[in-house]
Amino acid sequence: TGVITLDAGNGIVLGAFNVTTGGNVNLDGDSNNTGSGAVTATTGRVTGNVVTANAAQGIVLNTSANVLSADNSHSGNITIVETNGLAINLISNPTRDVSITLTAGALTDNNGVANNVAAGSLALTAPGGIGAGNAIETAASSIEADGGTGGVFVANTGNLSVGGVNGTLSGLDTNNADIEISSTGTLSTSESIAATGGDIDLIADSLSLGASVSSSGGVLVIAPLSAGTDIGVGGG
Repeated sequence: TGVITLDAGNGIVLGAFNVTTGGNVNLDGDSNNTGSGAVTATTGRVTGNVVTANAAQGIVLNTSANVLSADNSHSGNITIVETNGLAINLISNPTRDVSITLTAGALTDNNGVANNVAAGSLALTAPGGIGAGNAIETAASSIEADGGTGGVFVANTGNLSVGGVNGTLSGLDTNNADIEISSTGTLSTSESIAATGGDIDLIADSLSLGASVSSSGGVLVIAPLSAGTDIGVGGG
């Protein structure tokens, strides 16, 4: 149940090594703040209550955590594969890729109205849902997500494009669950938004729809973010 802290000035390479505690885990691959060093694992897993990772050149981790925070400052991507449900504080990798994949459970917001993800491209997968009950707040340029049976609920700051993130996901997808996505800028699509059996809410003052939006058995709602605003709609 103790705290495990690993600090290194030029990266932490876990490889197949497991880090396990009932308490918290702190991993700092750039402890001297020189802008170098990654935190990576291959088959090794980090197990703990709150896992916090800091790096300058990428974070690649397999986790079994209740709560996750991650900050990558200079280059590289953040890739997290989690075994069960995960609550996130801030996952920060501005202008670069963030991928969070849950093999089971739901991805939830752990920090209230504060931002959860800063990224260029964002890929989210959670069979039990993404942001249900409290949307995942993001500052991303593009997104793809699969919320399984729990839905996808995302509130983005700035322009947001659905699609073009990776070759594994495609657009936004759920199975008998709702999708609600909002953007303070233009919300655009290059890949489909599909909620089989669920409702879809698209909330933005400007829309550019370049791919299908389908809600078989559900309701499609397009609404402005700002009350009383006329929505600008473009696309094919």
